[in-house]
Amino acid sequence: EAAHAATITHHLIHGGAESSLIVRYAELAADHAYTLPAYPNAEKHYRIALEYLDPALDDHRAYLLESLGECTRIQGKDEEARRHYEQALHVRHNLSTPLADQQQEAQLRAMLLCEIGWTWYDVGDNAKALEKYAESEQVLRAASIERGPAWAKILLQRSYAIWRKGDYAEAQQIAQQAFELFTESARYESVKVTSFVTLIRRTLAGDPANIG
Repeated sequence: EAAHAATITHHLIHGGAESSLIVRYAELAADHAYTLPAYPNAEKHYRIALEYLDPALDDHRAYLLESLGECTRIQGKDEEARRHYEQALHVRHNLSTPLADQQQEAQLRAMLLCEIGWTWYDVGDNAKALEKYAESEQVLRAASIERGPAWAKILLQRSYAIWRKGDYAEAQQIAQQAFELFTESARYESVKVTSFVTLIRRTLAGDPANIG
């Protein structure tokens, strides 16, 4: 079904199908294209899914924006990716989050800020990258999160920026801290998921790729 989802999406749009059906197949087509990887096709279908998504589904919208941010950043479209991540963060700020889920929500917001910082790093703006990493750390501290994969990823990204400045000893120290935190939270068994998940979600699930 995933392999033919792009064709199905095309016919659904031109046949005037229900929006929810178009969103379902457009997202399926986007996820399938991402895993090939065929990032331009993934970008195209995430945009279609966003266009037809029910405006009331804020959590889903934030996730699609996050996915779109990731596949555009990988293509080198840093300014566009930054905009998508900022939009995802804005939507997440307006969500009503149950108390039990607030720490998970804080980690998602922190990781989005980290991704925004990464887009600044990619274009050579270390100062703005470090500013976003500091903001993401503040989000975690405010939620009383002191360890875990979100901290590890932020520290890893910070170490790159410090390394670029030429502070090699400090960069090594920060990278070592990131390594230790990733090791604590890594899950070496296969993480079984029912659908495609973004790099942010894989990191929070304990994907050991970051240790490498």
